[in-house]
Amino acid sequence: MGDALEACYPDLYEQHEHESEPKRKRESKKVQYHVNRAKRVGLPATLTLPEWMETLSYFEWKCSYCRKAPYAVLEHVEPMIAGGGTTVFNCVPFYTTNNTSWKFCQLRSIPCSIFHLAIGSP
Repeated sequence: MGDALEACYPDLYEQHEHESEPKRKRESKKVQYHVNRAKRVGLPATLTLPEWMETLSYFEWKCSYCRKAPYAVLEHVEPMIAGGGTTVFNCVPFYTTNNTSWKFCQLRSIPCSIFHLAIGSP
């Protein structure tokens, strides 16, 4: 499967050569899980592995809110329960698996322009 992904996304593989194959596979599983979850409830589900990898690179694999703690989970800015889908503009790296811990991480505004820098204009 790795060869197929590399054939489809050669730029992604060039940009992330330093990242191990297990790391890419782990992130691919996360993206697929959240995309499938969004599809099941009828929400937008367009996030791709290259988009997610670019988002992680932009935030240097750290929490998008505090910019200090290491990234742990893919988090929806607008929660799925409130209608937020799994899209490049709604998914960010977050530092905890416990959503109630948001109060411990200083919330920062994430301008849409960062995604334009990371993945290009929509």
